[in-house]
Parts: sequence; C-alpha cells; structure tokens
Amino acid sequence: MQELLEQRAIEPFQLLRRAVLIVDVAESVRLMENDERGTIMRWLDVSRHLEQRIFPRFAGRVVKSLGDGLLVEFETPRAAVAAAIETQKEAQALGAGQEGGIRLRIGVEVSDVV
Repeated sequence: MQELLEQRAIEPFQLLRRAVLIVDVAESVRLMENDERGTIMRWLDVSRHLEQRIFPRFAGRVVKSLGDGLLVEFETPRAAVAAAIETQKEAQALGAGQEGGIRLRIGVEVSDVV
C-alpha cells in the first residue's frame, strides 16, 4: 500500500492557473421565506440568462450550480472580472433593485487547479 501511495505522489500532474467566479443570491433565505415559488422562478431565470448569454461571452464554464449560487471557471482573471461586471449590470436590468428582486454577491478567486 505504501508503495502505491508513494507512486501516486510522484506522478506528474498539471496545475492550471484559473479564475473562479462565485455568484450567490443575497438574502436568499429571507426571499424564500417571503415568496418561495417566486424566488425560485426568478433565480432560475437569472441563472439561465447568465449561463446562456453572459458567461459564454467571456469563455466561462459553469463548474457547479448550487441552490442559490453558481461556480464558474474562466481562463483569465480579466475575463472573470468582466463577466462579474456584466452579471451585475444584467441583474440590475432584471429587477435586482425591486422588492423581492434577486440581488447577487459575486467574488473572484485566482488560484492553481488540478
């Protein structure tokens, strides 16, 4: 067993520098308590719009979709930040400032991934 672990430890692997965009619905619990169905429908509309229209423009790839968030990979930090700015603009256009509207928190992390 030890030999197998040692062999695995020295096998070459490639690290890639990537930018990861994290999108999260602000105050999702409160929104769900007030209007569960409406909140779900609005989030599905927003996330579908982002996945189909915004992220592809910046070569973004959705890695994981969570109940109230998305994890999106980009090749460069510049692309991730540009997508984040466009995402906030689109969220405003889709009614983020209205009562019950979907407001988004967005963060970008740059690191090596395997």
